[in-house]
Amino acid sequence: MTARTLVHIIPAGIFDNSWQGSWKDTVSRIRYFESRVGDYRQVRVIDDDLAQCRVAFEACNDVHVLIEYSTFPKIVKWIRQTFPSAFIAVRAHNIEPLQHLDNHGWRPKRGTLWMLYGMARLMWGDLACKRHADAIYSISEWEKKVYWNRMFGAARVEWLPYYCPDHLRPAPSIGFEVRSRIACLPSSSENRKSRDLVERFLTFAQRMAQVNGPPNEQSGQAGKSKYECVVTGDLSSWNLAQTESARFTGMVEDLSGFLSSCAAVAMLSPLGYGFKTTVEDAIAHGCYVLAHPALARRCPSALAKAIIPVDLDAVAPRSLSNVPVQLTEPFPVPQVDSELRGIAWRILGGALSRRGSSTTDIR
Repeated sequence: MTARTLVHIIPAGIFDNSWQGSWKDTVSRIRYFESRVGDYRQVRVIDDDLAQCRVAFEACNDVHVLIEYSTFPKIVKWIRQTFPSAFIAVRAHNIEPLQHLDNHGWRPKRGTLWMLYGMARLMWGDLACKRHADAIYSISEWEKKVYWNRMFGAARVEWLPYYCPDHLRPAPSIGFEVRSRIACLPSSSENRKSRDLVERFLTFAQRMAQVNGPPNEQSGQAGKSKYECVVTGDLSSWNLAQTESARFTGMVEDLSGFLSSCAAVAMLSPLGYGFKTTVEDAIAHGCYVLAHPALARRCPSALAKAIIPVDLDAVAPRSLSNVPVQLTEPFPVPQVDSELRGIAWRILGGALSRRGSSTTDIR
């Protein structure tokens, strides 16, 4: 029997920031393959250029391919034409055309035509991947249903869930009853999505500052909320309005330890597609997630019990008094990270067990 080769094609930019969601998601598969595949070949590409990945396919007889992101249609098509019997899977990290829109808005500096052209190119790339790949591994159940399953192409669409990577898996944490932080963990890279996330959280923090605990029995005065609102990351260049309602921590070196001290993580923006990896990281560490209802609807159903929908645009400020009450409830899904990990491993293991066959020569 010929040895099976797994070629893993990854955008080089993923490795620039070990805190971003795409890196955390990808590294979990890198570790999985390194421990299970004898001939594992990792290729880092800068753009959709065949020359960057040809060498990885030399002397391959039985080849499987996993491509991170659906933005490499030329590479996918070349692999299919050159290796017609190869098993090709594409990890879809987002609905790319809509992600492009949410990143820049309808009126970017480059103009609306640039926006529409970019969305069209990304849509064409998704169509090419659906046509030439054997499998699309969607990061989101919701995106599988509303986007990939409705797209023309023969590729099978499977939900490959994100799970907390090994280096972030929680150590024993402090008891939930003494946790006192509600945290916002944006990307340090400022864009339309990340700024909206932070600005909404600052609004939330200001409103929460008005929500006090029960009256003091002696004075009759309202008590002080036990929850501190904090924002992480290097946001020094963002020119954000200062507020006493939230504390800016800067970069957090021990992310796992930080999450283990939080009662909740806030994801209050509806912008952005794919799956917010911070949601699962928080839940894996026993944190509730305060999420915009649009984001909550797009999250896996297995996480629903740990997600508290909060829409700052639709509720009166005083209605946030329910949030501290909800955060006192016992954490409802302590084992969900292990369940998502098991689903992902079954899908990846099933792909590796598919039988390949002899390939054509590289030309």
